[in-house]
Amino acid sequence: MLSDEQLAQFAEQGWIVTDDVFNAGEVEELRQILQQPPFVERSFSTHQAVHFLNITTLHPRFLQLAKDPRVVERLIPLLGPNIQLHHSKTCTKPSTPGTGEFKFHQDFAYYPHTNADVLAVMIMLDDATPENGCMYVRPGSHQLGLLNHHDDSGYWAGECVERGLYADTDALVALTPKAGGMSIHHGLTLHGSGVNMSGKPRRGIVFACVL
Repeated sequence: MLSDEQLAQFAEQGWIVTDDVFNAGEVEELRQILQQPPFVERSFSTHQAVHFLNITTLHPRFLQLAKDPRVVERLIPLLGPNIQLHHSKTCTKPSTPGTGEFKFHQDFAYYPHTNADVLAVMIMLDDATPENGCMYVRPGSHQLGLLNHHDDSGYWAGECVERGLYADTDALVALTPKAGGMSIHHGLTLHGSGVNMSGKPRRGIVFACVL
């Protein structure tokens, strides 16, 4: 379900975006689930982006979503047929303007694997825009290997400290899938997201997949 052009883009740039994967009814169903316990207690009560982990164990619809052929068939050309779900989570930016920033990082630094075949799939439940804190990536950064995420004392910094790679905003690309669309990025692709200035929540579901 990925075109040759998309495959070539992923190999060169480390990311792709595809829209119209899920219809409006499916998106609304997922939004409604996030309005129920246990998700609602944490999703909008903070000024930080909320990563509610292991959601496939908390509601059967999310496990069904992770197995959906529209997701899996887009991953097989990138990972092969023996795909494992490493973890699942929500990725919600609260509606309070000026909140929800997430610093630039590589996912691989957070959960190293036995090989670099790590992908993140983000299914959007709201249109992703620069105004509501969409993801920005540094194209081609997945080819640089694991970058430094530790401060001068050797402690975990929670972000990539090689800031010259993303300080030039002209070198970054905004990923703006529509609600019902999704982005896929390599685990070594350098990425981050800004604050949400829209006054509305920006909701997404993330599946980390490995080979």
